[in-house]
Amino acid sequence: MKWTSHAEISSCVACALGLSDDLQRLLVEASVDPDRNPLHMKENEQGGRQGVRIRHHSPPRSEIMKLLWKARIAQLHGREEDAVWCLGRALHYVQDVHVRTGPYMISHDQAESDIGRLRADPSNAVAGAEAAAASPHYVRACMARAKPIRDPRLALDSATLLSSAIASATLSNRSPSPSTRDRWKREGRRHRFVVLPLAIGLPVVLAFGAFVVGVPHYSVLGIPVFLAAICSDSQYYYDREEARWFGMSL
Repeated sequence: MKWTSHAEISSCVACALGLSDDLQRLLVEASVDPDRNPLHMKENEQGGRQGVRIRHHSPPRSEIMKLLWKARIAQLHGREEDAVWCLGRALHYVQDVHVRTGPYMISHDQAESDIGRLRADPSNAVAGAEAAAASPHYVRACMARAKPIRDPRLALDSATLLSSAIASATLSNRSPSPSTRDRWKREGRRHRFVVLPLAIGLPVVLAFGAFVVGVPHYSVLGIPVFLAAICSDSQYYYDREEARWFGMSL
């Protein structure tokens, strides 16, 4: 998208979230910054850029999520400006995904021009903010919905809606309910006192049995058994990431 489109979407999002004038200006600036300072896959310890430049219209969703996690952590620690800056940079890529590029980018310039002639609808930003849930899983679901759209009006509307939903989910100060906190604690205890002992005990039993029957090399089968037992507890990892979104640990 053109800078004007990024700025207009971000302005609508900032208004829908009720950000202060200073934070609104920062969000707008951050949303166009990746065109000036492209994000790369890796950065060295001195902050210098290296590695592969992230493509704006087909970015790895994991890289966008890294920016959103930085924004969320900054928000939890009260660093609002850092949070808004990281958020704005992430939203740039979410918005660019909506632009239809065509084979070898032949449709890119025309698609950006068509979108640039339209105005973002503030009601889409309001709808996105109201529908948002404070959850990393919700954010990923929003990013999964972002895709190139041929119709410029639909592309702009979708970019505005999803940008606002992601922004609201990332900057939300809402706390989980007491019942949710209790469920997370139960999951943590179950993982530590049931799943982990089983994951460790099964390979030990398998190794002991292998030595008893005279086939000690079979004891290496304990490694995949351990990994399978650990990875099978998907609900724990789901809840653990959800808890991290609120600065909690299981």
